[in-house]
Amino acid sequence: MLLLALLLTGCAQGTVVNISEPYLPDSTGEGASRISDGILRAGDLSISIKPQNPEIAFVTAGPLIPVVPVGPIGQGSQPQKGKPFQVVVQLETSSAGYTFMAGDVSLFNGDTEYRPSESDGPLRYATVPTYLQRASRGHDWVCDEVPRLRPGLLLSDIPVPMSRSCFVLQFPIYTLSPDQRFQLKLRGFKRDGRAIELPNIEFRRGTNTVYTIIGRRQSSNRLYTDARKSSARG
Repeated sequence: MLLLALLLTGCAQGTVVNISEPYLPDSTGEGASRISDGILRAGDLSISIKPQNPEIAFVTAGPLIPVVPVGPIGQGSQPQKGKPFQVVVQLETSSAGYTFMAGDVSLFNGDTEYRPSESDGPLRYATVPTYLQRASRGHDWVCDEVPRLRPGLLLSDIPVPMSRSCFVLQFPIYTLSPDQRFQLKLRGFKRDGRAIELPNIEFRRGTNTVYTIIGRRQSSNRLYTDARKSSARG
């Protein structure tokens, strides 16, 4: 009844979300430090990697400040559970000459290495993230196109558009929980035909809290559009 009353009067909601956060290994290889803003930079190319495995842990609500516990979320709190693991690579640059070959990326889960089985990109329509998407650190925009995953793009050097774009990589493994550590080796980036060396990125469990106003319609205004979308992607 309390939750119903809060929903009827309009209130704030706080959602505690478990996520996989990116870390960079230190020079000794024994420790790692979190990438605080979730963005890796290589020259004027910025990269954020967002595993599609957020897990809703707890929800609170309140008229102004969400302090009333609605309760922990049970099974089903991870929308992608039981589905193939997808990782979104978001890119932003103002320069031409960058390319990306998705099939060169490796995911290490324990002692097992996985390569993407399907991919899509570049996706070029950017929008404001949903509350669950805001839990992941990195660029404050997301691509809103539905990916058309296929294996034929994995072994091509695909030009990275100037401004904002995304590549979706799907791995032949069930979606990992944020509690499971894994690593990504970001091979496949080139600038003017020369390979760009990037460090391994380790993902560890993190927690983020996102706030929304219940009853407020979320903005869907696009931050960037490209009229060539339909023709460029075939």
